[in-house]
Amino acid sequence: KLKFNVSHSGNMAVIGFVLNDDIGVDIEEIKTGFEVFDIASNYFSKLEIETLNELPKEKHVEYFYRCWTRKESFIKAKSQGLSFPLDSFSVSIHSDQKTELLETKWDDAERHTWKLFTFSPHQNYIGAVSVQNKIADIEYFNLNDYKINP
Repeated sequence: KLKFNVSHSGNMAVIGFVLNDDIGVDIEEIKTGFEVFDIASNYFSKLEIETLNELPKEKHVEYFYRCWTRKESFIKAKSQGLSFPLDSFSVSIHSDQKTELLETKWDDAERHTWKLFTFSPHQNYIGAVSVQNKIADIEYFNLNDYKINP
C-alpha cells in the first residue's frame, strides 16, 4: 500500500512516498526576527530546550528549525495534529548526520521503530522526514529537473 504525506512553506512543497509504512514530512522556510525560546518553551521537550540552551546564540534559529521540522514530521507520520503534546517526545537537534527520535514518554520502545532524516532542498529551507521503519536512506527528486518547457 502506497502512503504519502505533503508539506509546504514559502514557495516550496515536499511530497513523501513510502510503501506500507507511516510517513510524515515537513518543510519550513527559515525566517529570523523572532525569539526562539518564546516558541521553544511552549512546544519543545525539556531535553530539547536544555540542548538549545547549550548552543551558541547565533545557532539558535538554525537548530530551532531543525528541531521543529523533525517534530512536525513525526506527529504527521503518527497521524496526529498539533494537539499532540510536542513536549512528550524529543528529537536530536545537534546534527544532520545523526537524526533520531531520542525519547517517547508514552512508550520508550517506540523510539526504536522510527527513522528520521533531515534535508535542505534549497537555501533558506529545511525539511525532515519520519518513517516508521528502519529504512537505510531516502531518495530525493527535484521536480524542477523534470519540467517540460512548452
